[in-house]
Amino acid sequence: IAEEVKRERGTPMYEIMAFLTAQNIKARRIEATPERLRAAIDLKLPVIVQEEYSTTAHVAVITGYDASLGLFIAADPATHRPLLKSFEWTEHAGDLFGNGGVIVLGREGVETEAIEKKADELGLVESRHLVLLDECDRLRPRAGSDIPENAVLEEVIRLCDEALTLEPMFKLAWHRRFDARNQLLRLNGHHSAREALLNELHELRTTFPGDEWPHQLHAHMLFDDRRFDEASIEYFEASRRDPGDADNHQAMGECSWLVGDLVAAEEHLLASMALE
Repeated sequence: IAEEVKRERGTPMYEIMAFLTAQNIKARRIEATPERLRAAIDLKLPVIVQEEYSTTAHVAVITGYDASLGLFIAADPATHRPLLKSFEWTEHAGDLFGNGGVIVLGREGVETEAIEKKADELGLVESRHLVLLDECDRLRPRAGSDIPENAVLEEVIRLCDEALTLEPMFKLAWHRRFDARNQLLRLNGHHSAREALLNELHELRTTFPGDEWPHQLHAHMLFDDRRFDEASIEYFEASRRDPGDADNHQAMGECSWLVGDLVAAEEHLLASMALE
């Protein structure tokens, strides 16, 4: 189904859910903890999970596990090869995305209704905060849309607020809300909104000190302000937290190029290519 659901920056879960629905296949958005994944596999139900690459998403399908070895068996759609993943892997691979997954229950019908009841008993129920962020990603402004950008951004913020009420530490909701507020600031330019955004940025950096994405958000702001040296510093801080993220080196290369430092630009861009 890759041709139907894959997008430029990964494979969004809302596209997977829409595809399955169109095929009359019932599925749920769940938090893919190791316990829930094992419960799903015991019911012979595959679970599609997200792996985080910076703020883009790759997916894998969990199809089995070995309890004695503490390993999940995953199918990687990029390589078409089975992979072994530790039980702890699921706690970290999709951290930004709230460890979200899609459990596939089966085509609509009596047999699937019985499976749904078993899934309910095992706690394999839909997570509302994940559904809300799926809608955010579906709505996010894109070229050619007939909906005014302001209205879309305000709705994204509302959905993120609702998701954070349900799950206050849901990182993706914090990320999407800040990004939407920053875009609104660019459109409207109110000084008070900028002060509020900087206060929120401080909250993000103190709440999630070990994460790269708050520094990336700050770097985006500085880049938009054409403060390229400062943006590069923030991308460097992001890179310290995730040395394997090629996007940070690419951004540092662009910042260096824009200030005329071609030697540094080449170094960062080569580093980015080496990581890809």
